[in-house]
Amino acid sequence: MKELLALLKEVNRILREERDSTVRATKQMVGKLEGVSFRCDANRRRLDMLRDRLHSLGNR
Repeated sequence: MKELLALLKEVNRILREERDSTVRATKQMVGKLEGVSFRCDANRRRLDMLRDRLHSLGNR
């Protein structure tokens, strides 16, 4: 019985470690994706400004 309890404790410890590493990796990935999203938004604004500028130059 003690061996079973020790085994269950070890399994729980391993599961906690796996969960913690998964949470860390997920947070890092979310941070990277947010950075990509901000760059995409900035690039979209630049493209919109360039399109407007080209359109206004074409109407002269």
